[in-house]
Amino acid sequence: IQWSVLDLNDSKSITPFLKDLDAVIYLAHEGGPNVVKNWQDESDQNLLPIQNFIESLRSIQRSAPMKVIYFSSVGAIYGKSPNNIPWNELSPPTPVSPYGVLKQTTENQLRLASLEKLCDCICLRVSNPYGNHFEHQKSQGIIDVAISKIKSGTPFTLYGSTEFVRDFIHTD
Repeated sequence: IQWSVLDLNDSKSITPFLKDLDAVIYLAHEGGPNVVKNWQDESDQNLLPIQNFIESLRSIQRSAPMKVIYFSSVGAIYGKSPNNIPWNELSPPTPVSPYGVLKQTTENQLRLASLEKLCDCICLRVSNPYGNHFEHQKSQGIIDVAISKIKSGTPFTLYGSTEFVRDFIHTD
C-alpha cells in the first residue's frame, strides 16, 4: 500500500500520480455533514476535484479500468428515515444537506466514469466508523466524540433525538 496526499485541485499533478496505480481509495471531501457552509463554496471545493480525478483517468491509456473505492455517507445520502425504518441499498436517496447532495453527486459521477470503462468503482456508504486508531478528536461521530469528551472530563452535547437509529462499524 502506498499512502499519498495529492491536491486534486491541481489537475496537472493528478495524471502522473495515477498513471502506474492499479487502485485508488478516494477519501477526499471538504466539509462534513454538520458543517453549514456557502453552497457555492461547498460545490466548488468538492466537484472540481472529482471532475479533475475523472478527467485524469480519461487521459491515461490503460489496459484495464482503474479500481476505485469511494467512501460516501449513509446518513447524508438517505436523509431522515420515516418511523425509524432502517435504510438499505435499495432505499431511494433523499439528501437533506449540501454535503449529502455532493456525496450523491460524486457517486453518480463515478458511476458514469464506470460506464465509460474509466474505472471499476465501489461506493461504500459507511456510517459512524470507530476504532482504536482514531485520534478521538473529531467533531462528529458519537463514539469518537464521547470518548474524546470522557477522556478530557468535559460534557458533550447530543444533537437530535435520542430516538435516532444509527449503524456503527468498528475498524481495526
